Amino acid sequence: MLRTYLFPSFISTLILLISNCSYAEERTDEQQPATTQVTGFGTLGIAYSTSSQVDIVRDLSQSSGVGASGRTSLALDSNFGLQLDHRINDNTDVAAQLLARKADKDFVPELTWLYAAYMPNDRLKLRLGRVGFDVYMLADSRQVAYSYTWVRPPVDFFGSLIVSYFDGADAVLSFQDAQQGNYQVKLYAGFAQGKSYTGHADYDFSLDGSKILGAHLAYQRGAWSARLGYSQLLVRNEYASLVPLLSAFHTAPLNTLIPDAAQLSAELGMQNKRIRYLSAGLVYDAGPLQVQAMLSQTSTNSLNFPDSYAAFLSTSYRMGKWTPYATLSASRPVSTQIPLQPPANAPATVIQLFSDINNGIHSQRNGQSTLSLGLRLDLSDSSNLKLQIDHIRSKERLLVRKEAPDWNGRATLLSASYNFVF
Repeated sequence: MLRTYLFPSFISTLILLISNCSYAEERTDEQQPATTQVTGFGTLGIAYSTSSQVDIVRDLSQSSGVGASGRTSLALDSNFGLQLDHRINDNTDVAAQLLARKADKDFVPELTWLYAAYMPNDRLKLRLGRVGFDVYMLADSRQVAYSYTWVRPPVDFFGSLIVSYFDGADAVLSFQDAQQGNYQVKLYAGFAQGKSYTGHADYDFSLDGSKILGAHLAYQRGAWSARLGYSQLLVRNEYASLVPLLSAFHTAPLNTLIPDAAQLSAELGMQNKRIRYLSAGLVYDAGPLQVQAMLSQTSTNSLNFPDSYAAFLSTSYRMGKWTPYATLSASRPVSTQIPLQPPANAPATVIQLFSDINNGIHSQRNGQSTLSLGLRLDLSDSSNLKLQIDHIRSKERLLVRKEAPDWNGRATLLSASYNFVF
């Protein structure tokens, strides 16, 4: 259920913004008639992995991928979405979007958008309902493959996002400076929904009810676009698989063997911990040349979700209907040190327990590099075909599944996709 009663200060801020937008152009009294439009998008994709020792996934919502589960996959990138837009009048419209894709369950439709939008003037837009989580540039449209150059957004950068949409509200305020540069300020707050798999196919946890708060500042002038953003997610739920362990740390036997067991339990848990996203993006888009660069830092106050950096640089050059492109992306943990050491003179059982905990934490580290080369062919104004090869080097295990103990951390992915909108 949408809990709008938790946004009084947010809504008050929006009202204040409305009242202060005196510089906005006045809308005409003549209202346009109500209209309804149905649109859609989709991808038919196929991916082949050179390694059968590991599953490569698109993002953390997928419990399996391509490789160990099967060298060829039609499900990794394929999806289908339908969107309904209804304009009530010049100031108000509503939208809904259904998306079917492979996540924790195969191609079960999700309601990813369901919101009402109100535009009191040409500078301000308010939305209330279920909206996309655009914590990074392109994050809100990363399932619409027709709209970008790659087969899939760089996994090392976008793949670790555990939220796709949330129930809440957002506000976008736009204005220009004297040099005709366009500014955009966005504020948003709400509650996440969905499930995430982080580091292991069996270790999932529910995001339902986790609080989201964030903002970003974007600037565009000529061929240049830039954006700075900050978001935080207050996790409501605990890892179900961690509950027995965390409870055991509060028992008398473990408190005797491990003096700081209760504190360790608090540091390992995810419930009521904050995940913070800090990001920056820069895009140059002039004529046939496009260059994109993005950088992010993800941090939290839980040992079970280690801090990490991620970045990518992508270049494409359009030649008629053909667009070759190259992308280098990487993610790295902030620290590679073993986080926990057993107490001095601890018995073998406690040493093994600490070893198991450290292995679990290690599986949550984000450390991977990918070199991607590809080609996009525009078939029409509403469809394109893409071919891509990804050379993947994984040093940590957050973004892979079902890895064999002797896997060398390397895989090559060959992908093709047909993408369309209507």
